[in-house]
Amino acid sequence: MRFKLRLDIENKILIPFMILTILPITILGIVSYWNGYQLLFNDRVKTQEMLLNESLQYIEMLDQEVQEDRISLEEGKKRAETYFSGTKRNNMAIFDSQGYIIGNSSFFTDELKAKVENSDRKILDRKKMRYIFADYPRWGWTVIFGIEKSFFLEELIEIQKYTLLLTIIFLVLSMQSIIFIAHHISKPIKYFAEVCKRIEKGNLKEKVNIQRRDEIGVLSKSFDNMLDQINSSTEKLIEMTKFNEDILKNIDIGIMTTDNGGRLLSINKSGREILKKYSDVSILDELIQQTLKTIQHKRKINKVMSISTAMGKSIYIDVSTSLLKKEDGNTYGAICSFNDITARKVLENNLVRVDRLASVGQFAAGLAHEIRNPLTGLKTGIQVIKNREIHQNDQSNVELLDGLTYEIDRINNLVSDLLDFSKPKLTVREKVKVKELIKKSLDLSKDGIKTKNIAVALEIDDATLYAYVDKSQTEQIFLNIINNAIEAMEPGGHLKIKVKSVILEKIPYIQINFKDNGSGIEDAILDKIFDPFFTTKAKGTGLGLVVVVVSKLVEENNGKIEIESKLSVGTKIKVYLPEYWGFENEDKSIDH
Repeated sequence: MRFKLRLDIENKILIPFMILTILPITILGIVSYWNGYQLLFNDRVKTQEMLLNESLQYIEMLDQEVQEDRISLEEGKKRAETYFSGTKRNNMAIFDSQGYIIGNSSFFTDELKAKVENSDRKILDRKKMRYIFADYPRWGWTVIFGIEKSFFLEELIEIQKYTLLLTIIFLVLSMQSIIFIAHHISKPIKYFAEVCKRIEKGNLKEKVNIQRRDEIGVLSKSFDNMLDQINSSTEKLIEMTKFNEDILKNIDIGIMTTDNGGRLLSINKSGREILKKYSDVSILDELIQQTLKTIQHKRKINKVMSISTAMGKSIYIDVSTSLLKKEDGNTYGAICSFNDITARKVLENNLVRVDRLASVGQFAAGLAHEIRNPLTGLKTGIQVIKNREIHQNDQSNVELLDGLTYEIDRINNLVSDLLDFSKPKLTVREKVKVKELIKKSLDLSKDGIKTKNIAVALEIDDATLYAYVDKSQTEQIFLNIINNAIEAMEPGGHLKIKVKSVILEKIPYIQINFKDNGSGIEDAILDKIFDPFFTTKAKGTGLGLVVVVVSKLVEENNGKIEIESKLSVGTKIKVYLPEYWGFENEDKSIDH
């Protein structure tokens, strides 16, 4: 590449100088040669004209003798023919109407004879020859001399050889001088080009450093100063770029950029990890849609996205999008920062739920204390009145008082249950057959099922599935869910219960699905059902909502609960209980 570049530069300098030198010398040589040629040619023409005149005079002299009868005409022609043949004039010919007398050679053809006879001029020019001729009418002869145009080239060269030699010497010296000058001018330019080539390959530490006082030296100094400034700016830019790359690489928030059309330009490592983690969910499409809204409305958008996965879980992505602008204010795309806050959201929901349950516990304890005190007094008073009525033998009042005592005991039992809910209760886990617990819960709910004519379908993959749970608490879980489903359904409803073994996070669980076609729950209030005071009924404090109790009992047994519901379609509750897998004591149970 450098060789080609050097030739190009030298040629651009050398060729014009060579043309300007060779052209005048060549023109001068051609003019000199042409002038010499014309002089020699004209001299030759004059010589031939003289010979032609001499030949005509000789013929005329012979003709004079013929007319004086000293010789006959034939003898005169013979003597003339002998004379001209003896002179060995190869470029001379004589012919009459019968043909050539002398000179019938390659120079004088029949074609030439015909052209001479038809020519009014005494000169005939051909490509390589010039012919001069004259007629001698009394004898019927035509005398012609041929002049070869290139015949005297050697003579011309001989005459001008010194001039040609000086011209060649001057031309050679001029060429050497031109080559030297071209090389001297192109050398710093070639060096400059080579340095630029090395700089182009990334070697910014190169210096031109040409020590000259002309414009090339000024250009070299300015170029070196420019390189110093570029090196300084490049180092700062590299440091800043590395710093920004380190930030994008190590930050645990996803960062992506798009152009004005929403096409993805870049995404950092954390962003790719988040998208890979939830590859079954179209998170990227949601992010791009938000960037397009930002570009369209020209404003920043902050939003927490809630997306349901194929497993029915909800993931939460905190997304913030803003415009990418140039210094002139024009927009060339959008930047989107997003973070997976699912774990934090679940923790917040759990904390809120715990806080709500704690509030319920405090409220329940205070309420139970306030209710029990008057109940104790009422029960004491009723017992005193009962004793008095017994002594008076009024059996009807005794029965009435027994009924009041029963109702007071029933209220007291309800208060005890409320206190049991608010106080920590020891959970005793054991090997329990799930099928038997479900059937027992259905038997306890048979009155409600019969009253509303509910169709119940029980489907169990394996009738021998065992859970490692508290038996009474699990029975209460199933009973509450079934009763709540019956209450939510219209007469003739359908309740489907399906039991199967699943693996969640490499841990075996028994999944119990309760699916009804009841009234369902609106999406807007679905997240509020874990609030102890929340209710969808016209009256009530919400304490009767089974989800609160069920959720707490499921957690006590190291299980999980998920609820899906759609208004006017129905509700599906998934309960995950740890499957029994050969450990009988508490230390080896599954703990969360």
